[in-house]
Amino acid sequence: MPTKALPTMVTYHYLQRDPDFRMLFTNRITTMDDLYQAVVSGKSAFIALDTEHVPVESQSNRILHQVGLTYLPATSTAFLLNAPNTSRKRLSDFYNTQQLQSLTLNIELSNELQEDLIRFRGHIPNRRLSRFGHEQHIHIDSLESAIIRFIQSCHNPNPGTEIVLVGFEMAAEWNYLSKNFPKAVPYFSSWVDLRDIGKDITSAKELPGRVSMLLTPGYYWKDIKGSNKNGSADNAGDDTVSILAIANAFFDPGNRDRLRSRVAQQTRKKANSLDENKTALLQAMSTSEIKEKQRLRESKKARGSESDFASLGETFIGP
Repeated sequence: MPTKALPTMVTYHYLQRDPDFRMLFTNRITTMDDLYQAVVSGKSAFIALDTEHVPVESQSNRILHQVGLTYLPATSTAFLLNAPNTSRKRLSDFYNTQQLQSLTLNIELSNELQEDLIRFRGHIPNRRLSRFGHEQHIHIDSLESAIIRFIQSCHNPNPGTEIVLVGFEMAAEWNYLSKNFPKAVPYFSSWVDLRDIGKDITSAKELPGRVSMLLTPGYYWKDIKGSNKNGSADNAGDDTVSILAIANAFFDPGNRDRLRSRVAQQTRKKANSLDENKTALLQAMSTSEIKEKQRLRESKKARGSESDFASLGETFIGP
């Protein structure tokens, strides 16, 4: 794939038109039915992608800090159709049952970037250690080759299968995929943002975040976030395991019903909050109007008193 200048922030509109990314970008899975077909075919493996990035002096100037990838082989996709029914699910059980392979790549920051982060943010994010697969530190220039090696090492033993790229709220992932490791693009046949699937299930415009989506089928939030013993910031590799766990949960009708209920409850709560804010605003406006009318009446009364006093002055002080 040729090297060329890209926009500062790559948009979906750009990706849809660019010949280097158009083929993959247009093969987008957006419905539960299409995701189901990709799984039951037995010919699709899945790779979940997540990135962690940090703003420096502003939100628009962000640096890539960590990349996570998790591979689900086509031989395990049938397991996706059978979401575990235990009340307290664990990501480690999901990882082992599905025979996943995971990689976390920590981007080495130059001394200059470290100094900038400390100057503008006060610290460098201390990320949790990955609980799954391998984790390594790597220079940004070696990132693309490391990602391709991981894809090849996972996929070469399974010829004849396609790879579906999976993510959750993928605008940032597409940005870094197109800029920092575009040579990985041809390895994927299609892609799915699980927020699209969630919206298809619930017919909602807004969905809960990734953690809430995992709480819905019964994962425990401490298990989702992991221990803060060696760091408190998110780990991209762990997040890719949780992304595949969300995909797994979608195949259980009970989980889909629970997600619909959660989203409906969230929508009602937001609507009630908007109504309360609107009422408070109207009350504030009403109070403000009353005070303004009272001020005008007092001002008019004061002017009237001054006029009367001036008239009296003319009567008693005249020539």
